[in-house]
Amino acid sequence: MKRTVSLALVFLVLFSAALFFPRQTAGAVSVDGCYNNHSRCRQLALGSDAGWFRMTLMLTACDLGFGVCLYHAN
Repeated sequence: MKRTVSLALVFLVLFSAALFFPRQTAGAVSVDGCYNNHSRCRQLALGSDAGWFRMTLMLTACDLGFGVCLYHAN
């Protein structure tokens, strides 16, 4: 039972992160663009009227998007 609940929670977190993953724009190929997008993503997430769980997912998605952008920029 614990394993099923754990797997369901992991799936839910990954699915939620995929839903809120920031979309990469065509101008985000430089490192400066990545930092600008990350800053804007965090501002939008912190400015939204969301609960603590959704806020955590949005901020995590911003950080993941930032890492992917930096990976593609280099």
